[in-house]
Amino acid sequence: MVQRFLFLSVLLATLSVACNDDTTSSESPCGPNYHAPVMPKRNGDRVSIKQGVWGDVWFWQGDFMPICETGTVRSVGREVRIHAPTTSQDVVRSAAATFYSKVNTPLIATVWSDSDGFFQAALPAGTYSIFVVEQDSLLYANRFDSQGRIYPIEVRPDSLTGTRFDITYQMSE
Repeated sequence: MVQRFLFLSVLLATLSVACNDDTTSSESPCGPNYHAPVMPKRNGDRVSIKQGVWGDVWFWQGDFMPICETGTVRSVGREVRIHAPTTSQDVVRSAAATFYSKVNTPLIATVWSDSDGFFQAALPAGTYSIFVVEQDSLLYANRFDSQGRIYPIEVRPDSLTGTRFDITYQMSE
C-alpha cells in the first residue's frame, strides 16, 4: 500500500510539473514562428450527382510527428480509377507496398480530380476499389478493409459516398 501511495504521489508530482499551465508565456514548444499545417477544404458542396462516390485527393508530404508538425497537405489533380472490388490477389505489386503496376479486376470508371482535389463519379449501387495514378503510371491505394479489399467504397441505392483519398507515401509519421 505504501509503495502504491509513493508511486501515485511521484506520478502526480511529475504530471503537475509537466502540465504546468504558465499563462505568462505564449511561446509554442515548437518555437515562436511555428504554424501547424493547414488542411485543404473539403468539396462536398460541389457534388452534382445523385448516386455514386465523390471525394477529395490530398497529397501529404513532410514531417507529421506529434507536437511540431512541419509537413504540408495540398489538394491535387490526379487520375482516379474505380475498379470492381479488388484484393491483393487481384493486383501486381510494385516494389513499394502501396503501389501496383496492374489491377486485374474490371475498370468501372475513370475520372480526374481537379486542382482542388475534387472528383465525383455516378455509379450504380455496389462495392468498388479506388486507386489513383501516381509515379510513372503506377496505381496507388493505401487503405484496406477486414476482408482484404483495397480501398473499398460502398455505394448504396439513392445515396452518395464521400471519401478523402490521402496520398501519404512522402509523409513521415
